[in-house]
Amino acid sequence: MKLTEIQHLVNAGPFTETDAWSRVEADLRRAIAGVVWPPDNDRFVINPVVDGNGVVPIKRQFAANILALGWKLEERFPRFSEEEVRKRRRPGAVDGALDLGDYDLPPFFVEWETGNISSSHRAMNKMALALKRGLISGGMWVVLSGTLAPYLTDRIGNYPEFEPYFSLYSDLEVTLGYLGVASVEHDEVSVDVPFVAKQQTRRHRDTGGASPE
Repeated sequence: MKLTEIQHLVNAGPFTETDAWSRVEADLRRAIAGVVWPPDNDRFVINPVVDGNGVVPIKRQFAANILALGWKLEERFPRFSEEEVRKRRRPGAVDGALDLGDYDLPPFFVEWETGNISSSHRAMNKMALALKRGLISGGMWVVLSGTLAPYLTDRIGNYPEFEPYFSLYSDLEVTLGYLGVASVEHDEVSVDVPFVAKQQTRRHRDTGGASPE
C-alpha cells in the first residue's frame, strides 16, 4: 500500500524536527508500505468493484506491522484527573501508541479508519483532545484516499469526505505537538485478485446475511 499524502493540521513547536518524529514517521511509512493484498503479495492490489471489498483485514495488517516495530495496540486513553474520571467516561482506546519516553516526550497515537464519517470524527476528536491536554506528543489519522474508498465498504470514512473539517483541528490552540492525516491507497487494480473479506456482525452471521462492513 502506498502513502500518498500527509496533511499537517497541527505542527506546534519543534516536535517534527526531533529524532522522535523521525522514528514515528519512519515507522508509519514502513507499516503502511507493508500492507499487501493478496496476503502473499508484495504490493496492495485491489479488485476494482464498487463496495466490493472489506476493510478490517487491511487494518489488521497495519496493526501487526506497527506492533512488530515496537508500538502498543489498543492502548487505553490516558486518564484525566480523578475528578473528571468520576464525572464521565474517558474516550476509548486508540489503535496504536508509541512510547516516546526515551526521548523524554509523551506517547504518539495512531488511528486507522475502518468506519463511517462518525467514526472519523471520533478518532480525530480523541487525538485532538489528548493533544490539547498535553497527554501526547502527537497523533496521526490514517484514512483511505478518494481513489481507494469506492472499492471498499460503502460509506467508509475517506479523505475527501473529511477534508472540509480539517480547519476545526488546525485551529486548535496547542503550544507543542502534532496532529496529521495520512492518506493511503492501493498500488494497483486487477480483476484477477480475490476480494478483501468483509467482516460479518453476529446478527448477520446468525441470519446468514452479509454485513455491510
